[in-house]
Amino acid sequence: MTIFTNGGANPVATGVPGLTINVQAPPSTSLPGAPSDILGIVGTASWGPVGAPVPAGDEDTAAISFGTRKARKYDLMTQVYLAAQQGASNFRLVRVTDGTDTAASGTVGTTGLTITAKYTGTRGASIQVTLSAGSQAGTWKVVVSLPGVQPETFDNIGLGLTANALWVAIAAAINNGIANFTASNIIIATAGASTAAPVAGTTSLTGGNDGVGTRTNDDTERNARQVSPLDIGRWRRVWREVSTICVSRWV
Repeated sequence: MTIFTNGGANPVATGVPGLTINVQAPPSTSLPGAPSDILGIVGTASWGPVGAPVPAGDEDTAAISFGTRKARKYDLMTQVYLAAQQGASNFRLVRVTDGTDTAASGTVGTTGLTITAKYTGTRGASIQVTLSAGSQAGTWKVVVSLPGVQPETFDNIGLGLTANALWVAIAAAINNGIANFTASNIIIATAGASTAAPVAGTTSLTGGNDGVGTRTNDDTERNARQVSPLDIGRWRRVWREVSTICVSRWV
Protein backbone atom coordinates (compact mmCIF):
# COMPACT_ATOMS: atom_id res chain seq x y z
CA MET A 1 0.00 0.00 0.00
CA THR A 2 1.35 3.38 -1.01
CA ILE A 3 0.16 6.67 0.54
CA PHE A 4 0.56 10.02 -1.23
CA THR A 5 -0.36 13.52 -0.20
CA ASN A 6 -2.51 15.49 -2.60
CA GLY A 7 -0.59 16.20 -5.78
CA GLY A 8 2.37 14.02 -4.80
CA ALA A 9 1.40 10.88 -6.71
CA ASN A 10 3.30 9.80 -9.83
CA PRO A 11 0.65 9.02 -12.48
CA VAL A 12 2.93 6.37 -14.04
CA ALA A 13 3.55 4.61 -10.72
CA THR A 14 -0.17 4.44 -9.91
CA GLY A 15 -0.59 2.02 -12.81
CA VAL A 16 1.33 -0.68 -10.90
CA PRO A 17 -0.94 -3.27 -9.22
CA GLY A 18 -1.56 -2.60 -5.55
CA LEU A 19 -3.41 -0.23 -3.22
CA THR A 20 -2.71 3.51 -3.52
CA ILE A 21 -4.13 6.13 -1.14
CA ASN A 22 -4.13 9.81 -2.10
CA VAL A 23 -4.61 12.11 0.93
CA GLN A 24 -6.41 15.34 0.03
CA ALA A 25 -6.71 18.50 2.09
CA PRO A 26 -10.23 19.40 3.26
CA PRO A 27 -12.07 22.07 1.24
CA SER A 28 -12.04 25.64 2.45
CA THR A 29 -14.93 26.48 4.75
CA SER A 30 -14.33 30.21 4.99
CA LEU A 31 -17.28 32.46 4.16
CA PRO A 32 -16.90 35.56 1.99
CA GLY A 33 -17.24 38.85 3.78
CA ALA A 34 -20.42 40.89 3.44
CA PRO A 35 -20.86 44.63 3.99
CA SER A 36 -22.45 45.50 7.32
CA ASP A 37 -22.37 49.29 7.01
CA ILE A 38 -25.50 49.74 4.85
CA LEU A 39 -27.97 52.25 6.32
CA GLY A 40 -31.57 52.04 5.10
CA ILE A 41 -33.67 55.19 5.43
CA VAL A 42 -37.35 55.73 4.64
CA GLY A 43 -38.84 59.20 4.31
CA THR A 44 -40.52 61.82 2.16
CA ALA A 45 -38.90 63.81 -0.66
CA SER A 46 -39.71 66.29 -3.43
CA TRP A 47 -38.47 64.06 -6.27
CA GLY A 48 -37.54 60.50 -7.13
CA PRO A 49 -39.08 57.03 -7.39
CA VAL A 50 -41.62 55.99 -4.76
CA GLY A 51 -41.33 52.70 -2.86
CA ALA A 52 -38.07 51.58 -4.44
CA PRO A 53 -34.62 51.38 -2.77
CA VAL A 54 -32.01 53.69 -4.33
CA PRO A 55 -28.30 53.43 -3.40
CA ALA A 56 -26.30 56.56 -2.53
CA GLY A 57 -22.89 57.28 -1.05
CA ASP A 58 -23.39 60.81 0.27
CA GLU A 59 -25.84 63.71 0.39
CA ASP A 60 -24.82 65.06 -3.02
CA THR A 61 -25.55 61.82 -4.87
CA ALA A 62 -28.75 61.34 -2.89
CA ALA A 63 -29.88 64.86 -3.86
CA ILE A 64 -29.69 63.96 -7.55
CA SER A 65 -32.30 61.26 -6.96
CA PHE A 66 -34.46 62.92 -4.30
CA GLY A 67 -33.86 66.70 -4.31
CA THR A 68 -32.63 68.91 -1.49
CA ARG A 69 -33.48 68.91 2.22
CA LYS A 70 -36.85 70.22 3.36
CA ALA A 71 -37.73 71.61 6.80
CA ARG A 72 -40.45 69.11 7.62
CA LYS A 73 -41.02 65.95 9.60
CA TYR A 74 -39.92 62.63 8.07
CA ASP A 75 -37.84 64.37 5.38
CA LEU A 76 -35.59 61.80 3.68
CA MET A 77 -32.74 64.15 2.77
CA THR A 78 -32.56 65.60 6.29
CA GLN A 79 -31.98 62.08 7.61
CA VAL A 80 -29.25 61.53 5.01
CA TYR A 81 -27.56 64.79 6.03
CA LEU A 82 -27.58 63.90 9.72
CA ALA A 83 -26.32 60.36 9.09
CA ALA A 84 -23.52 61.63 6.83
CA GLN A 85 -22.39 63.99 9.58
CA GLN A 86 -21.88 60.92 11.75
CA GLY A 87 -19.79 59.13 9.10
CA ALA A 88 -22.39 57.10 7.20
CA SER A 89 -21.50 56.66 3.51
CA ASN A 90 -23.45 53.66 2.24
CA PHE A 91 -27.19 54.35 1.97
CA ARG A 92 -30.26 52.60 0.63
CA LEU A 93 -32.99 55.23 0.40
CA VAL A 94 -36.73 54.78 -0.08
CA ARG A 95 -39.14 57.61 -0.75
CA VAL A 96 -42.73 57.21 0.47
CA THR A 97 -45.83 59.37 0.05
CA ASP A 98 -49.38 59.56 1.34
CA GLY A 99 -50.78 58.88 -2.14
CA THR A 100 -51.58 62.51 -2.99
CA ASP A 101 -48.30 63.14 -4.84
CA THR A 102 -48.57 64.51 -8.38
CA ALA A 103 -46.10 65.39 -11.11
CA ALA A 104 -45.42 68.85 -12.53
CA SER A 105 -46.38 69.39 -16.16
CA GLY A 106 -46.40 71.91 -19.00
CA THR A 107 -47.34 72.33 -22.67
CA VAL A 108 -45.08 73.17 -25.60
CA GLY A 109 -47.12 74.81 -28.33
CA THR A 110 -50.89 75.00 -28.04
CA THR A 111 -51.36 71.26 -28.48
CA GLY A 112 -47.88 70.26 -29.63
CA LEU A 113 -46.36 68.47 -26.65
CA THR A 114 -47.49 67.73 -23.13
CA ILE A 115 -44.46 67.52 -20.86
CA THR A 116 -44.75 65.67 -17.54
CA ALA A 117 -42.02 65.32 -14.92
CA LYS A 118 -40.78 61.74 -14.69
CA TYR A 119 -41.31 61.74 -10.92
CA THR A 120 -43.92 63.31 -8.69
CA GLY A 121 -43.06 66.17 -6.36
CA THR A 122 -42.54 69.91 -6.27
CA ARG A 123 -39.01 69.68 -7.63
CA GLY A 124 -40.53 69.04 -11.03
CA ALA A 125 -41.63 72.68 -11.13
CA SER A 126 -37.95 73.59 -11.60
CA ILE A 127 -37.75 71.77 -14.95
CA GLN A 128 -37.38 73.82 -18.12
CA VAL A 129 -37.70 72.55 -21.69
CA THR A 130 -36.07 74.66 -24.42
CA LEU A 131 -36.92 74.17 -28.08
CA SER A 132 -34.60 75.65 -30.72
CA ALA A 133 -33.15 75.07 -34.19
CA GLY A 134 -31.02 71.92 -34.42
CA SER A 135 -27.36 71.75 -35.34
CA GLN A 136 -28.29 70.31 -38.72
CA ALA A 137 -30.30 72.49 -41.06
CA GLY A 138 -34.00 71.68 -41.08
CA THR A 139 -33.98 70.00 -37.66
CA TRP A 140 -34.89 70.89 -34.08
CA LYS A 141 -33.13 70.60 -30.73
CA VAL A 142 -34.61 70.09 -27.26
CA VAL A 143 -32.70 70.82 -24.05
CA VAL A 144 -34.16 69.64 -20.73
CA SER A 145 -32.73 71.26 -17.61
CA LEU A 146 -33.20 70.64 -13.89
CA PRO A 147 -31.02 72.37 -11.25
CA GLY A 148 -28.44 69.98 -9.83
CA VAL A 149 -28.67 67.58 -12.78
CA GLN A 150 -26.68 67.50 -16.03
CA PRO A 151 -28.87 69.02 -18.80
CA GLU A 152 -30.24 66.58 -21.38
CA THR A 153 -29.89 67.45 -25.08
CA PHE A 154 -31.77 65.95 -28.03
CA ASP A 155 -30.43 67.32 -31.31
CA ASN A 156 -31.13 66.99 -35.04
CA ILE A 157 -34.76 65.94 -34.63
CA GLY A 158 -37.28 65.66 -37.46
CA LEU A 159 -35.27 66.17 -40.64
CA GLY A 160 -37.76 66.50 -43.49
CA LEU A 161 -40.80 66.27 -41.18
CA THR A 162 -43.60 68.81 -40.84
CA ALA A 163 -47.00 69.20 -39.21
CA ASN A 164 -47.96 66.66 -36.53
CA ALA A 165 -45.31 64.17 -37.63
CA LEU A 166 -42.67 66.60 -36.37
CA TRP A 167 -44.26 66.82 -32.91
CA VAL A 168 -44.46 63.03 -32.79
CA ALA A 169 -40.75 62.80 -33.68
CA ILE A 170 -39.82 65.29 -30.94
CA ALA A 171 -41.76 63.29 -28.35
CA ALA A 172 -40.15 60.04 -29.53
CA ALA A 173 -36.66 61.55 -29.28
CA ILE A 174 -37.29 62.62 -25.68
CA ASN A 175 -38.85 59.33 -24.60
CA ASN A 176 -36.67 56.90 -26.53
CA GLY A 177 -33.50 58.83 -27.31
CA ILE A 178 -32.05 59.71 -30.71
CA ALA A 179 -28.63 58.98 -32.25
CA ASN A 180 -26.08 59.43 -29.43
CA PHE A 181 -28.63 60.90 -27.02
CA THR A 182 -30.32 58.52 -24.56
CA ALA A 183 -33.92 58.77 -23.37
CA SER A 184 -34.74 61.49 -20.88
CA ASN A 185 -34.51 60.66 -17.19
CA ILE A 186 -36.24 63.92 -16.25
CA ILE A 187 -39.44 64.20 -18.31
CA ILE A 188 -41.98 62.23 -20.32
CA ALA A 189 -43.32 63.79 -23.53
CA THR A 190 -46.68 63.14 -25.18
CA ALA A 191 -47.39 64.46 -28.69
CA GLY A 192 -50.68 66.27 -29.17
CA ALA A 193 -52.74 66.85 -32.29
CA SER A 194 -51.09 70.10 -33.38
CA THR A 195 -50.14 70.55 -37.04
CA ALA A 196 -48.60 73.98 -36.49
CA ALA A 197 -44.85 74.44 -36.84
CA PRO A 198 -42.88 74.57 -33.55
CA VAL A 199 -41.78 77.93 -32.24
CA ALA A 200 -38.43 78.30 -30.50
CA GLY A 201 -38.72 79.09 -26.79
CA THR A 202 -38.56 77.78 -23.23
CA THR A 203 -41.38 76.13 -21.30
CA SER A 204 -41.30 75.89 -17.50
CA LEU A 205 -43.22 73.11 -15.81
CA THR A 206 -45.64 74.00 -13.03
CA GLY A 207 -47.46 72.20 -10.25
CA GLY A 208 -46.37 69.02 -8.53
CA ASN A 209 -47.17 67.72 -5.04
CA ASP A 210 -44.79 65.88 -2.71
CA GLY A 211 -47.56 63.83 -1.09
CA VAL A 212 -46.60 64.52 2.52
CA GLY A 213 -49.79 66.04 3.91
CA THR A 214 -50.93 63.13 6.08
CA ARG A 215 -47.69 61.18 6.44
CA THR A 216 -47.30 59.49 9.83
CA ASN A 217 -44.67 57.22 11.36
CA ASP A 218 -47.04 54.23 11.03
CA ASP A 219 -47.50 55.00 7.31
CA THR A 220 -43.75 55.22 6.82
CA GLU A 221 -43.15 51.83 8.43
CA ARG A 222 -46.00 50.21 6.54
CA ASN A 223 -44.70 51.50 3.19
CA ALA A 224 -41.23 50.22 4.05
CA ARG A 225 -42.56 46.72 4.68
CA GLN A 226 -44.30 46.74 1.29
CA VAL A 227 -41.00 47.07 -0.59
CA SER A 228 -40.01 43.70 -2.07
CA PRO A 229 -37.58 41.73 0.15
CA LEU A 230 -35.82 40.65 -3.03
CA ASP A 231 -34.99 44.31 -3.73
CA ILE A 232 -33.98 45.07 -0.18
CA GLY A 233 -31.56 42.13 0.14
CA ARG A 234 -29.37 41.93 3.22
CA TRP A 235 -30.69 45.14 4.80
CA ARG A 236 -34.39 44.21 4.84
CA ARG A 237 -34.08 43.29 8.53
CA VAL A 238 -33.47 46.92 9.52
CA TRP A 239 -36.74 48.37 8.21
CA ARG A 240 -38.40 48.60 11.59
CA GLU A 241 -35.38 50.35 13.09
CA VAL A 242 -35.21 52.65 10.07
CA SER A 243 -38.80 53.84 10.38
CA THR A 244 -39.03 54.04 14.16
CA ILE A 245 -35.56 55.26 15.07
CA CYS A 246 -34.15 57.15 12.08
CA VAL A 247 -37.40 58.91 11.25
CA SER A 248 -38.63 59.56 14.77
CA ARG A 249 -35.39 60.55 16.50
CA TRP A 250 -33.29 62.19 13.79
CA VAL A 251 -35.93 64.74 12.80
